[in-house]
Amino acid sequence: MSGRMTIYEKIDNKLSSTGFDAEERRISGALHRGPAGEPYARPEHLYAFDLVRIIAFLSIILFHFNVELTTNPFTADLARPILALSYANGTLGDLGVSLFFILSGASLMHVHGDEERLDLKSYYRKRFLGIYPLFWLAYLAVSFYHYVILHYQVPDAPAWTIILTILGMDGMLYEVMPDFYLLGEWFLGCLILLYLVFPILRALVKKAPLATIAGCGVVTAIVWNIYALPLSPMHFFVLRIPEFLFGMYFARYLYRTPLDRKSFRWLFGAGLLLAVVVWLVPLPVPHILQTWAMGVPLFLGLIYIGDLIWKPESEKRPLAEKLGTEEKQIASGSQAASLKKTPVRLHGHLEAGIAFYAKFTYALFLVHHVFVYRFVIQWTGGPFTPFSNAQLYWVFLKYLIYIHIWAFVLYQVNRLIHR
Repeated sequence: MSGRMTIYEKIDNKLSSTGFDAEERRISGALHRGPAGEPYARPEHLYAFDLVRIIAFLSIILFHFNVELTTNPFTADLARPILALSYANGTLGDLGVSLFFILSGASLMHVHGDEERLDLKSYYRKRFLGIYPLFWLAYLAVSFYHYVILHYQVPDAPAWTIILTILGMDGMLYEVMPDFYLLGEWFLGCLILLYLVFPILRALVKKAPLATIAGCGVVTAIVWNIYALPLSPMHFFVLRIPEFLFGMYFARYLYRTPLDRKSFRWLFGAGLLLAVVVWLVPLPVPHILQTWAMGVPLFLGLIYIGDLIWKPESEKRPLAEKLGTEEKQIASGSQAASLKKTPVRLHGHLEAGIAFYAKFTYALFLVHHVFVYRFVIQWTGGPFTPFSNAQLYWVFLKYLIYIHIWAFVLYQVNRLIHR
């Protein structure tokens, strides 16, 4: 083996010798390598993405709680929605789901967009481990709770449909056929299918970005106009690809480097303003376009807010001044951010908490819908008198605490299993 130091080792040594600690070198991403050993910049953790994920989740749980509160015959005439159930062009559920689809595409492209070659085995393994073990664990726990403790009746569904549950598709197909659906909802199955096609979409976005946009628009228009499946068109994954793709384009072309983020900051701010307009003004277009018209600008607006909260303010000497020309080119990769500024973070524990809670939302998503009915009906003291605002918020708070306890236990058990 040659004793000559590689350019990547030079970068790491120079970062170390010029005062950058291990965490800063991690953020710089100079030494991350792909499946074939090729270097590319390690993606930095984006707290603005965490903000979007948390807002999306809160929108969904608030929507489901309000739906149960206002449509259940025991409470429909006695309560009103907490905060909001809908806006001028859709519901909070539509909004939260759209944000999740956009964020999923953006997150995957942020992580994998600059790899020279996507390692499919590693990619699918990570997606599998990120979805199924916790889903199966939650399903078993809720099944025990429903059928053993509460003695609910097991669904009268064909035995073979348990395969749909194992695959996480039971929620998406529940409206088409009876199955053993308990948790995860239609959204999970749709998202799994989008994860499956991500490698193809990634290649198209990188090699033919304009043609991909045009092709997606044509396919979406055709499918929407000829759609005749028993599955709701809003639950058909092909019609959610545009949102997923937007997230991918966002991460690839609008948010890839600090220069990109600075150049398009006006667009992110405009998105926030447009989201306010779409919230208030009904649009005379199909519902799927109404959903995109709210999801896309709100996503941009939340990114704008996130960047204001976690804006880099360090006055440290730029890393670019500490590297030679060749080293700059190698270290820059997709994250020229690290060559400009090292961000000043909020207090470490607060940031760690935000990042953890963002990951924790998947466990919350899995269990939140299971307990809505019990809280609205059985934990309110009975549907005897109209609920005051204080009662409604107290029940909602107890509901939040309860699902957080369930989700935290499942999350920790899942972590122990994978150690």
